[in-house]
Amino acid sequence: MIRLYNGLAVDYDQTMRRSGYAGPQLVTAMLNRYPLPGGAVPAALDLGCGTGLLASALRPQALALTGLDLSPCMLDWARSGGGYDSLVEGDAESFLEIRPHSYDLIAAFGPLAYLGALDGIAAALADALRPEGRLLMSVETPAAHFRDGFGLQPAGRFAHAPAYVRQILEDAGLAVLASGPAPLRREAGRWPDRACQATRQRSGRAGSGLTRYS
Repeated sequence: MIRLYNGLAVDYDQTMRRSGYAGPQLVTAMLNRYPLPGGAVPAALDLGCGTGLLASALRPQALALTGLDLSPCMLDWARSGGGYDSLVEGDAESFLEIRPHSYDLIAAFGPLAYLGALDGIAAALADALRPEGRLLMSVETPAAHFRDGFGLQPAGRFAHAPAYVRQILEDAGLAVLASGPAPLRREAGRWPDRACQATRQRSGRAGSGLTRYS
């Protein structure tokens, strides 16, 4: 996968724009729905930051913004954009496991589609959040039923059923504030993504369970 994304880096932004990519707008819509307490938070993480497409939306939300990605070529492009305070090359779960209670806001738009079972990464995300920390994430919605709640799609990415995602997050100690279809990007004539917003404080406000981000 590293080799794949290294090869895609040069044209990645243009490819995503052609797909109607609306990651920054989605971040803004999600945080307008449930604003962060106290304005800009001390530390935020863009998990799977790629070339830095989310930086413009995350930068105003945090005093310090870190980007993490597996691809060094993607990180070179993110670095040239100047939106991050630090950029790290590495694996998400390994990175998170040694940084408990380090972030007030974590965005994970896209990388979870390359994972099957989400219990490990969900636990790592929850542990990396500070109390009342916020998680913004996306998953791909399956077009067919998968017995285990997730499955590999023809495009080579995993899709995760909404009920499976909610259960995994709650098992990790995260309270789901809102979850719903999201116009993140268009593929094969459909919008396959679903966005979810959760907080580390289980007793926090719980949403109705369905929000359409647009």
